[in-house]
Amino acid sequence: MGDASGAMRRRIRQRVAALGPRGVTSRVPDAIRATIVDYARQRQAAGAGWPTIAREVGFSVGAITSWARAGTPPLRLRPVAVRAAALVTLPASGLVVVLPNGVRIEGVSVADVPALLAQLA
Repeated sequence: MGDASGAMRRRIRQRVAALGPRGVTSRVPDAIRATIVDYARQRQAAGAGWPTIAREVGFSVGAITSWARAGTPPLRLRPVAVRAAALVTLPASGLVVVLPNGVRIEGVSVADVPALLAQLA
């Protein structure tokens, strides 16, 4: 562990100790949480795993990962439009065509591919 990481770890431990006796459910101030999350991200970038990071700062893996997630913007869902599929009669055996949008078409012959793509366009 580098000198900067060690110094940051010591500062975190000092700040936590200054809070006085605390239980598992004791609230940790946001500023200390943010410092711990910054430290955890730096240590992860250096190759340290969550259990190691948790031991270094004296908090559980669950607490640190939930604090890290709290600072991450939620996933944004977007509406999608579902189109009716083009009806194509396919032979029983042949190629499998998988399009970038996830459409999978099985049993296509090489000769049928241009017509199929034209219908899907």
